[in-house]
Amino acid sequence: MLKKLLAVLIAILILCSCGVQEEPEIPEAEPPAVSEEETPVVPEEEESAEPEKAVYPQGFELINETDIMSVYVSDGLGNSSEIYPSDGCFAEIIEKLRGFEVYENPEKFSGEGNLISAEEHIYIKIVFNSGTAYYLVFTRDSLEMTSNDSNEGFVYKTKNDGYDLLRDYAEENENANANPMTGKPVIYLYPEKETEVSVKLDFDGKLTYTYPALGSGWNVIAKPDGTLTNLADNSTHYYLFWEGTARPKWTYEKGFVVKGSETESFLRENLAKMGLTPREYNDFITYWVPKMQGNKYNLISFSGAEYSEIAKLTVNPKPDSVIRIHMMWKALDEPIEIEPQVLPTYERKGFTLVEWGGTELY
Repeated sequence: MLKKLLAVLIAILILCSCGVQEEPEIPEAEPPAVSEEETPVVPEEEESAEPEKAVYPQGFELINETDIMSVYVSDGLGNSSEIYPSDGCFAEIIEKLRGFEVYENPEKFSGEGNLISAEEHIYIKIVFNSGTAYYLVFTRDSLEMTSNDSNEGFVYKTKNDGYDLLRDYAEENENANANPMTGKPVIYLYPEKETEVSVKLDFDGKLTYTYPALGSGWNVIAKPDGTLTNLADNSTHYYLFWEGTARPKWTYEKGFVVKGSETESFLRENLAKMGLTPREYNDFITYWVPKMQGNKYNLISFSGAEYSEIAKLTVNPKPDSVIRIHMMWKALDEPIEIEPQVLPTYERKGFTLVEWGGTELY
């Protein structure tokens, strides 16, 4: 019995001595101390806000005032102005157009726009020396842009209030019936024999170009066939050219409404009746018809005393016959009623002076 008890005790002791001992805890090593000076500072990331880029209507930044013939401005309320390079506010309005900003790329459209029906709008027509024209309609938050050399137009959302920005230009120089550019008057001289001729022009406006240079007047040697030798530089010409801007009140109670497609034949027939030769009326037609034939209709009227009053000629020696033809015309979308004009006929005899020119009205 004693032996069995002893054996059990020995077995218990053996089991205790073979038990799994727990590993001692090893304290975690503390990170080495870092001085404040050495502590790296990670800067907070800041959102970089790029400045918003200015966006300009297509072509505006390319506008060069030296390339522009005129700027027509209307506020749709009966106030309108024709502004020329000679006018004090010309450079100012071009600069405002150059700096006009929009929010985003435009929407394209085909055909005619519709902003001109807005209650508050400014309509601007920019005519370039090349014959290209921009048509702009500004409202308080939109700009519509078309041109005469494209079937497409653009509508922009604007940052500027175009109506308030530009309406003063229509109101300040209100001249809805004023004379815009007096286009290409040319003077032919046909003496009976080779003659030295002096021509002086007294124009009630501002001359924009003369060729040859006018100076205090033109002094030429004229031959019976119309050939002119300019005594200032010995250059040869077959007419004297001038153009300018003035602001008379044109009247055209009588005239003709002609389809654009029939303008050429109308002018050829009637200019010949008034006394122009084929060379003269062909010069007239090739200058004016390209500007008129694309219109649905043209209102055409020929001025008389009004034109002579703003552009007086003094010629020495005095011509025996003077033929001065000045056409006023206006593009129309629809025909209007107007009393037909009785056109004058001129007789050519002796030393003859012939002049023709024209003015587009708006």
